[in-house]
Amino acid sequence: MRSIVSILSITRTLVLFSSTILLTVVLVTGISCRGVSKNHHNFPQYTPPRPLKQRCHEVPNSDLSDLARRHDSLFAQLYSSEHRPREGKKMFFAILVSENAFLTLQNDDGSYCLLLFTSPVRANYYGSEILGYDKPLMVQLLSASDIFSNMGKFGESGVKQVTFDKCANCEIQTVIPLSEIKSADDIIEIWAVFSSTRILMKEELLKQAYQFFNERNYKKTKSICMDIVECTDIDCPEVHLLLGKCAVRTHDDQLKKQAHDFLKLFDDDWTEELKSFEKQSSE
Repeated sequence: MRSIVSILSITRTLVLFSSTILLTVVLVTGISCRGVSKNHHNFPQYTPPRPLKQRCHEVPNSDLSDLARRHDSLFAQLYSSEHRPREGKKMFFAILVSENAFLTLQNDDGSYCLLLFTSPVRANYYGSEILGYDKPLMVQLLSASDIFSNMGKFGESGVKQVTFDKCANCEIQTVIPLSEIKSADDIIEIWAVFSSTRILMKEELLKQAYQFFNERNYKKTKSICMDIVECTDIDCPEVHLLLGKCAVRTHDDQLKKQAHDFLKLFDDDWTEELKSFEKQSSE
């Protein structure tokens, strides 16, 4: 197991790079690229969109050593033999731009970074932000074994790196060189590292958002929640519920409808909870 030294320096294999988001693709031969999901039209969105300079600025207000300790604990949980996913489990989503082409990022040296997402909601959000909300979106579902068995084909097509759950707004992104991946289990380990970071950041920011909500500071609550949606974890119904509660308290019908649209992506109980909150607030 690779050591995890801090929340900012997760493993010795992780590096940072700055890349401009480009609509470039890499053709991958030798791997089936038939999309397994349905077309997704009009994926929910919060409008009007916030200016880019206002996004992705919220940070956890916690001790870094405590965050690192909790990150280690989360990683150990996800990567333990009891919880670690099977290498053959289809759990990674790649966005398709044609029948045999994945959406990638292009680096300054001309090489490519493969984008993988850990839920259909995250893949749909990123694809909608980059390709447009008015276009159908197709994704391919892959396993760690699928990815590892096609490493050679990826390399031949110019893919040199991989990253998980890319933020559509951040230029700085943590990436993994393909040369560091020696087995399908390495991909599962990397998934556990990325997931631990995402879960921890979401929990910390959500805790701060609830504090501001309880203090009736709805502007700050919405700012933190939107950062979670845009940058950390859109696949969190609790965040959309809190945005809906802010909308009820501030009589923002547009935001309330948008929160409801997102909550429909999850279990019906979340939508019912927002409706119940709205009813209680009107009494």
